[in-house]
Amino acid sequence: MMFIGAIAVFSICIFWSCNKKGKTILRYGLVFLAVCGLWASAAQAAVEYSVFNLSAEWDAEFSQPEIVRGWYALSINNSGQVAGHATTVDNGHIAMIWDSVNGLRDFSDMEGSTKARDINNLGQIALNGDTGAFLWDENTGLQQITGWGNGPLHASYINDLGQIAGKHWPDNDLPSAFFWNGGIVQDIGSLGGDGVGVYDINNLGQVVGWSDLSVGPSHGFIWDDDNGIRDLGVAGLHSSATGINDLGQVVGRSEMESGQIHAVLWEDGQMIDLDTLGGEYSDSSAINNLGQVIGSVQMPAVVGSPQYPASEYFPFIWDSVNGTRNLNDLLPPESDWRIFSAADINDNGWITATAFEGDSNKYQIVLLKPVPEPSCLMLIIGVAAIFLICIFRLHNKKGRIS
Repeated sequence: MMFIGAIAVFSICIFWSCNKKGKTILRYGLVFLAVCGLWASAAQAAVEYSVFNLSAEWDAEFSQPEIVRGWYALSINNSGQVAGHATTVDNGHIAMIWDSVNGLRDFSDMEGSTKARDINNLGQIALNGDTGAFLWDENTGLQQITGWGNGPLHASYINDLGQIAGKHWPDNDLPSAFFWNGGIVQDIGSLGGDGVGVYDINNLGQVVGWSDLSVGPSHGFIWDDDNGIRDLGVAGLHSSATGINDLGQVVGRSEMESGQIHAVLWEDGQMIDLDTLGGEYSDSSAINNLGQVIGSVQMPAVVGSPQYPASEYFPFIWDSVNGTRNLNDLLPPESDWRIFSAADINDNGWITATAFEGDSNKYQIVLLKPVPEPSCLMLIIGVAAIFLICIFRLHNKKGRIS
């Protein structure tokens, strides 16, 4: 958004700097580019989301739909591949991966329950089962994650280098956090306390999560191999970090001075309050490389209110231009969907979410796609710029610029 607006402003400035006698074609071209930039900026601000019912797709594609009690989509990559699991009627779990080309593929051939926790942009999956934690690759298959003493490992998040962050229960004691890289396991450590958990890893190998302190409540942390574990800070008593992008922007939640829990963004050593839209609680779950944040808000029950007769959650999306917005307000007016929660967002702005259709009380997994998509807006600007350059060079070569 800032880049698009800058193009428009830059074009207008050059337009006015051109003298009256020369470069007429250049001036018209720059006006065209400025208009495209402003149009794309306005389109981004007025974005709506189309809704695609993934649950209905998966019910139709799964070989044993009668055993499925519900679906969970936990992660989406930039190719639109979705990883998650089915919950079965006997309280088991079956890990799965889905994309629009290959359809639904599951891991029902693995022994016991399985869950696909995260998927990277290469299609590799951090997967957990009754027999341990695994890295799954379409070409090489399953690789079990081992190398750290006794007790089970849980693979939580994976980056594009195949590095995995997760949890370890040594001798079934309090969990500790680990960083796995090519068969080598490192202990992430803690901020002084016993309990620690991880929530995300980026392509720089930076891991975020929460840790108990030696005294007092838990704080959010960021860890990397060079600098170790560092406290992200808190406005009140406790905090937790739940997502990080490749720019090092971290999102999570923090208790504020008011005592309320708010979704927050840590950036350049500062903590930014992402607000609650009037709710009593908010939390963020993911951030993409465009700086878009998704999360949830809890609205308090209001006696006599038709909108909030009971405490209710709804998902939000935040960016630095538009601030915090209710995702339900960004659906088409004729939509019959009510979005309940948002799980993950990719760099195209696609969001995996849980939703209800109409008056149904059965939740569905849906894929939300922005219309227009950020990539489309950038394509428009790119085409406009190329068009301008070609015209300028053509007329300059022929000496026709007057």
